[in-house]
Amino acid sequence: MNLTAEQRAILEAQGYIIVDGQIIRVVKDNLNKNEALDLVNNHGYTWSNDGNEDILYDTGLNGNVKINSVDLDLGHFGVITKELDVSSDFESNFLVIGDVNTNGHSIGSTSGSFSKDEADVLSKSYYTGKLKGNVNLHDTSDTVERLNVGNGHLADTWNNIVEAAKSAIESIKQDNSTTLLQISDNNTGNNTEFNTRNGKVVISVNVNGDTFDFYNYKVNGIQAGPKGIGDPENIIFDFGDFSGVINAKEFSGIIFAPNATVQGCAGSCEGQVICKSLKNDSGEWHSVSAIKYAVEKNTQGWSADGKTYVANGKTWSADGKTYV
Repeated sequence: MNLTAEQRAILEAQGYIIVDGQIIRVVKDNLNKNEALDLVNNHGYTWSNDGNEDILYDTGLNGNVKINSVDLDLGHFGVITKELDVSSDFESNFLVIGDVNTNGHSIGSTSGSFSKDEADVLSKSYYTGKLKGNVNLHDTSDTVERLNVGNGHLADTWNNIVEAAKSAIESIKQDNSTTLLQISDNNTGNNTEFNTRNGKVVISVNVNGDTFDFYNYKVNGIQAGPKGIGDPENIIFDFGDFSGVINAKEFSGIIFAPNATVQGCAGSCEGQVICKSLKNDSGEWHSVSAIKYAVEKNTQGWSADGKTYVANGKTWSADGKTYV
């Protein structure tokens, strides 16, 4: 496709991207063009041919690992840990390199946020040890599968997961749009607010003591926790080698703390946690890794004045979501 520099700039300003000679419009404001390309190029997703097909978008750290010949993307799981103890309904996909204790509560993802044709990907959870307690699934399409990993390989399996997550964080940190912050304390601070409107935020947490508390913080003016901030993958709390206890009372974002114990969720938590053990005390943990975004291929050309790209004889509405 022969495009002038001016035409490419116009396309980019209008939210188009060019893939394999096709001009493609991403039909969702908060789906970054690079993220859309990454889904297609690196995670097995395909572009829509008619504008009606969706692509999956994970709100966790994307990293590929193979466990017992099963290829897994870390982004599909809201909880990745070595031990999971559930004391309330648990609406999240999980990958547990160890035991799961349901204590009689429901587990697995819920179908409300994704269509059934994608359930084979989005409703799968895995564990390698024992599944304790009654297994009540949120949806008939949910599956909880045991991966047969020998005791001698458990440590290597966990290390591979941690390294894949670290690599994903480092890649995000290298992006010029990412904001790098630091916390040196034992809590997020009262009414602390983080801004992810211009890109992702990675926060290196240096804990002052043996415990860290998340409470009463906001993301883009919205209180963290009660299923509200929209894109929890945009804020990452990196605890490094911290091996104490993290109290996530009401949390939104990604917790990377592979040596720590995470407990709490007194209200509602959303996003992804990678930790040594997770005890979900009384609230709910929600994985929002099934948010879907539409894309569309366009094959027509430029308007008469060369200033607007016209697809199939139509132009986009003001909100960029429909043709008029």
